[in-house]
Amino acid sequence: EHAASRGAFDIESLGEESAIALTDPDKRRIVDLGGDPFPLAEADRPRYHAALAHGSNHLVTLVGQAQQTLREIGIDDPSRVLRPLLEASLENALERGDKALTGPVGRGDVETVRAHLSVLTGDVLMAYRAMARATLERAARRRAVPAESVDPMTDLLHESNNPVSEEDR
Repeated sequence: EHAASRGAFDIESLGEESAIALTDPDKRRIVDLGGDPFPLAEADRPRYHAALAHGSNHLVTLVGQAQQTLREIGIDDPSRVLRPLLEASLENALERGDKALTGPVGRGDVETVRAHLSVLTGDVLMAYRAMARATLERAARRRAVPAESVDPMTDLLHESNNPVSEEDR
């Protein structure tokens, strides 16, 4: 059993043809493992799973990349540095959703993002750029990023305008 899977267990599907009936022992087992069984339409199962995979699997990749980047600058125990920030960020995001956003994209700090892009390489650069674009889009839609920063940040995050490191060539 993976600790990360707690809370996301067998789901009762809705619908005449695809109903999956969980027995009381099944439901008790789910609850005992920290889950919370709830009804979910069969048609929504792929989207539900995609949300869980995106939130969990990609978080693992993101943390791994942050650890790698910190090791590259000589930090022997990157988890010690990351843990307080990541735990606070996750709790805040779960509590407040997109309103929990902090950092240079949310502030519209184009120069800091430019500096980040200039020092990251490989898959870390690719992921940073993709997540920064998604962050900008979500923040701009909520009008949470300064309006005058949206276009310059968008231009900066467009791949053809970014500096490319030797490793990425």
